Amino acid sequence: MSTKDRADTRGPATETGAAGAPGTAAALAGQGDPPLLRLSRPQFWFCLAVPLTMFLFGWGPIWTHPWDIDHVIWWSYTPLPLLVLACLAWSRRLTLRAFFLDTLSLTLLKYSVTFSIALVLWSTSAPPTRSADAGGALAPASPAEAPSPPPPTPIPPGSVGAVRGVVVDASGQPVAGALVFIDKGLEGYVFAPPGEPLLLDNGTAGVTPRIAAAQTYQTIAARSTDGQLHTLVAASPGGPLFNVPLLSTGARTHVTVREPHGVSRIRCAVHQGELEAGSYLAVFAHPFFMITGEGGRFEWTFVPAGQLRLAAFHPDLGEAAAPAELAAGGAVDVRPTLAPRR
Repeated sequence: MSTKDRADTRGPATETGAAGAPGTAAALAGQGDPPLLRLSRPQFWFCLAVPLTMFLFGWGPIWTHPWDIDHVIWWSYTPLPLLVLACLAWSRRLTLRAFFLDTLSLTLLKYSVTFSIALVLWSTSAPPTRSADAGGALAPASPAEAPSPPPPTPIPPGSVGAVRGVVVDASGQPVAGALVFIDKGLEGYVFAPPGEPLLLDNGTAGVTPRIAAAQTYQTIAARSTDGQLHTLVAASPGGPLFNVPLLSTGARTHVTVREPHGVSRIRCAVHQGELEAGSYLAVFAHPFFMITGEGGRFEWTFVPAGQLRLAAFHPDLGEAAAPAELAAGGAVDVRPTLAPRR
């Protein structure tokens, strides 16, 4: 091989090496780029925990209204970008790329978790049925699904009488708006429940009417009247009566109580602590109860004769109890006197 040939052979190799130098420098420069700083692990889990907590408890425990969670889902996503932005800025890692990637990662992870929770709730709770009195809106239960009451006790017409009277306060003045009822003496009888439901409304001021009463196996139909989701809870010293959701659509939720519970407090579990007035619900095993009107008077007919005890309740004036002996075919006047509870 000649000297020229050797020179020609070396020429391309020298050019290749010269051309490769810039590529090598670029590779070294790329290795020196700083890494993308994103959320730290504690920050990441904190940003996930906040929207998950809002999803689970934002409108009351999610398992109390599993079929009405659309608004809860959308609402729980709103703090995600703000939380990511705040955490990145606080740790001086805020870049557009880090903000986008962390927000996307958290959104996808939260979707997976909330969808899994929803699937479990939907698979373990009964789907809603359509309520005839709610204009086709969804309601968690239907009056047709209420349990059947036991057969009533036959009562001979000649063994009943009338009970009447007036509820008064400690000064002897008649009291309107008091709940009066037969408390003792009818334990051996079964009475047919009324066909019409007891209607309850839950709005911004709380549950109305303030004092309500129903008979066992009578349908209680409650609804939300302010466009918000409520969770109606009734509890007595003997235990809870029910805990049902009231949908924001205004559809009525139907519930039936099978055992008498006396006077219980009813409230909304979602808005507890807000300016909602205290309300009360009583459930009796007989129809001899009423809310007194003007003059505080009350009267019942066809009451089985025997030794009875009447009681009265007013949330502001207290309670009362009075004995009564009712003879068959007769009538008895009773004057329960309210006194503050001790």
